[in-house]
Amino acid sequence: MAVPRFTSMRGGDKRDNKPFGFLYLEGLQPLADLRLRGMDWRVLLALIEQATYNNSFLYSNKTIALAIDMSHAQVSQSLRNLRNLGVVLDVGPERNRVIINPRYFWVGDRSHRVLWQMELKRLHPQHMLWYAPTPEERELAKEATVQKSGQPAGYSQEEDS
Repeated sequence: MAVPRFTSMRGGDKRDNKPFGFLYLEGLQPLADLRLRGMDWRVLLALIEQATYNNSFLYSNKTIALAIDMSHAQVSQSLRNLRNLGVVLDVGPERNRVIINPRYFWVGDRSHRVLWQMELKRLHPQHMLWYAPTPEERELAKEATVQKSGQPAGYSQEEDS
């Protein structure tokens, strides 16, 4: 039997460079318990398709409405419902900058998911009650912070002045 060969998207095989995301199995039952309507599911799936790697993203009601053949008003109502239920969370000052709650779905690596969960717990505590990082996740988050900034977590250049 042949053993499959896995390659990283960072290098190597560029033939099938389609983006993918993670749907977390432990989040499926809570998502089902929200009793989303069909329109809400359609809008959520359109948002998932627009999600960016390790980050929040901007969306357009008009683009979503055209992509899934819904009216602008229906898209707005569904987005309002998804926000109220905590499936989609607002981040940043822009009106349409959101992130899909990492409890349910994530595009990116695990350490950045942990960083976003900690930030979202600060921004949206009512929708992040379920999340408490494990010691391993805290270590991953520290490593990701150091790699991203080049400095240890909590380091500030202002302190050097």
